Amino acid sequence: MDEPKIMVQEKGLSVLLAMDGEKFCAYCPELDLVTEMNTPEEAIEDIIDAIKDYANEYITDFELYSKSPNRAHHLPYIELITKPRIL
Repeated sequence: MDEPKIMVQEKGLSVLLAMDGEKFCAYCPELDLVTEMNTPEEAIEDIIDAIKDYANEYITDFELYSKSPNRAHHLPYIELITKPRIL
């Protein structure tokens, strides 16, 4: 019998896509970011860019963001986004 393994789930980000009239909204609830574009593809691409920009801004102004009551809890997601990837 195999030894039991401890499984740790890494935090992840969600993106919800909805149509608002004639536009498509992409929403990341973990970071409270929203974008609105003409197509679903544009909305998803735009939210990804917004997430990256927000992560860079968070790191740049780390002292401010990490102590802010409405942004401090974003840190695990920011660390995940900015973590170097090994291919």
